[in-house]
Parts: sequence; C-alpha cells; structure tokens
Amino acid sequence: MTRQLAPSTSPPPTRRHALGALALAAFATLAVLATTALLPAQAHAQSGVKVVIRTIHATTDTGSMDGRLEPLAMKLTKAFQGYEGFLELSRQDINITAAAPFSFVLPDGTRFRLDFKGQDGDLFKLGVGVGKRFDTDMRASAGSTFFQAGLPHTHEGRDGILIIAVTVE
Repeated sequence: MTRQLAPSTSPPPTRRHALGALALAAFATLAVLATTALLPAQAHAQSGVKVVIRTIHATTDTGSMDGRLEPLAMKLTKAFQGYEGFLELSRQDINITAAAPFSFVLPDGTRFRLDFKGQDGDLFKLGVGVGKRFDTDMRASAGSTFFQAGLPHTHEGRDGILIIAVTVE
C-alpha cells in the first residue's frame, strides 16, 4: 500500500528563504567557534603562577652567603658586586592568580606587591610594586629569578640594602 502525501500548503522556498537559512547557519557556526576560541582564554585567565619570594639583606662589609641562598649565590654575587654578605630574612612559596594577587610588608614597613597579569607564550606577565616608590609590569620565564633592590636596611646593627628575589617556578 502506497501512501500519497498531501500537497504542501506552504509557499515554495525562495532565494530569500535560502539566504536566510544560510545566514542563520553561518551565525550559529561563528557563535560555536567564538565560544570554543574563548574557552582557552577564559581558562588561561584563571590560571596563575607559582613563585618563591625571598627577602634578603645584603651588606658591603665582610660577610658570607646564607646557605639557604645557595641556589641564587651566583646570581646574587654577579648582580650585586660590591656586596659581600647575603642573609635570607624570609621566604614565601606562593601561587598567585589574577583573582588572588599577593602582597606583604617589608621589614622597613613598605608594602611589596606581586600581581599575575596573564601569560604571553612561555612568559608570565607580572605586576610588581614596592610602596609608592616603584610600580611596573614585567615578563618572566619559568625558572628565572629577578630582583628588586635598593631600599636601605639595617639588620642586627649591620647597614645594607633589602633585595627582593622573585623566582618563577
């Protein structure tokens, strides 16, 4: 038994209908692609970086390298020629994200701030601030260490400077 279909009562498709359907399909495809393209960026924006922040007292008088600073010894002596003694005052291992920047008060009362501002390829974008004296953005690769130094500091009667060493892990 063969069934016959009733004739359609809707008008035949026109070129305008076909273009409208094509435009709708293109829009839906672009919306899916845009959403897919944004997902890694959104996930990335929520990622962060692990850093080790060391507060170091450096002196020009005869001193020694604190054993806890051994991983940084060559970098410190090269970057701070003329300084002989290096003492680690504090160490903080932290994870920073865009939603959770990090700050702490230095021994002289100045606030040190570190913000995660995203990633550019293999480089981490960081905001660094030392009170009202210094504020900049920088990029650092995993495994690198950068220094912020120069604030005068006296520790246990020895004059010197504070060095903030930030190692990106």
